[in-house]
Amino acid sequence: KAMSKYQINVDPSWIVETGLYVEEGEHTMQRLIDNDDIPEAIFCVNDMTALGAMRIVKKNGFSIPEDIAIVGFTETPFCPLVDPPLTSVHQPTFEIGQTAARLLLKQMESESYLIPETVVLNGTLNIRESSEKRKQTIPA
Repeated sequence: KAMSKYQINVDPSWIVETGLYVEEGEHTMQRLIDNDDIPEAIFCVNDMTALGAMRIVKKNGFSIPEDIAIVGFTETPFCPLVDPPLTSVHQPTFEIGQTAARLLLKQMESESYLIPETVVLNGTLNIRESSEKRKQTIPA
């Protein structure tokens, strides 16, 4: 939605599949660097892959966020403790659990077939140094 909002076409090559662990973030980031496909910024599937990517970025002599900005997802407790502190999206995990339980109970009490229901819960972007020193190139 953000790309559409700013009228930026998404190139499918920008989406790189990886796993969920530190080592997979390391391997994926190293592959990008080895292929000279170095992004200006990356948004990782979770904070663990972001941590792996950060380690490889530094190991290869790049600076975060000056050369490559990095953002994670899940807001794990180590985000403010790494260098530089990691920007991350906080998920409302307690609300997710409550909502899932409510929907399950509702379905169990229903005598009808499964009726799909979409529930949107808002996350929070916690901006820290791993991304905040980037120049603003997109109008707000």
